[in-house]
Amino acid sequence: MPYNFSNSAQRWRDDDTGRFVSNDTVVENMRTLQTATYDTLDNLTRNLYQGRITVAQWQIGVASELKDAHLAQSMFAVGGRNNMTQANFGRVGGVLADEYRYLTRFANQIANGDISEAQALARIRQYGNATQQSYYREYANATPNNEQIYWRLSPAEHCPDCLDLASNSPYKPADLPTVPGAGQTRCRGNCKCTLERAV
Repeated sequence: MPYNFSNSAQRWRDDDTGRFVSNDTVVENMRTLQTATYDTLDNLTRNLYQGRITVAQWQIGVASELKDAHLAQSMFAVGGRNNMTQANFGRVGGVLADEYRYLTRFANQIANGDISEAQALARIRQYGNATQQSYYREYANATPNNEQIYWRLSPAEHCPDCLDLASNSPYKPADLPTVPGAGQTRCRGNCKCTLERAV
């Protein structure tokens, strides 16, 4: 991306125009990272069911991809690796600890023959989709508490939880109940909502 991050504004700026990049454009780039993660996880899962890799190799590959993806999303939210603090890394570590626990159970179910390929592919998509939570968590944490954040509905079918979150917007960062993709809404990692600071 031909962007530079403004630490004072906590926003990306276009190198060519000097203007701030719109929230929609930033989210589009975040979704591109998300899609790349899903594609990698999908390929790993197809290779597993085609007998090209073992369950252990699949689990290691998925875990590695999740680590890279959650870190990349977090770094994107705060303007790059140099802006990552121990608190940022700690939050990513907490998310990954949960993801790894779920992944171990998932791998055991595959090894036991309890999950079909179609079920595994649908489930692994949720892991890829859920990487957005790391972007939004750091985006919210980087927002000064005197500013407000709106929960925005995207053009999609929404669960009742997201409808409520949107109707109760805006929130101060400390009062935001959850973030898209964190699994605390009924749509879980499949959430299509976005967060946007009030400007």
